[in-house]
Amino acid sequence: MTKEDNLERDTEGIKKLMIALVKQSISDLEKSYNQMSKHEIGTKEYINAKRSYDENDEWFNDLRSSYVFSFQSICDNLGIDSNAARETIYKGLEKKIDEGTPS
Repeated sequence: MTKEDNLERDTEGIKKLMIALVKQSISDLEKSYNQMSKHEIGTKEYINAKRSYDENDEWFNDLRSSYVFSFQSICDNLGIDSNAARETIYKGLEKKIDEGTPS
């Protein structure tokens, strides 16, 4: 294997990791919202779900790209319009909420 082959293989692995991170964060955002809707405000379960939701929401909406695995950086590295991706993610979440579809 050449150095170029190794670099390409490593780059593909990093891209797969980035995609997996975004997918997991979307899933966590949905699960957190669903957990919040199942519990009364102020309960331990609600507070934990809200904290998780807020952390994921903050990650998606952080515009800094200084961290290699920030949402903004991932979108930049994958050639994805981060604003369009955010819009799609939140529209999908809203649609599931409106339909009452559990994640």
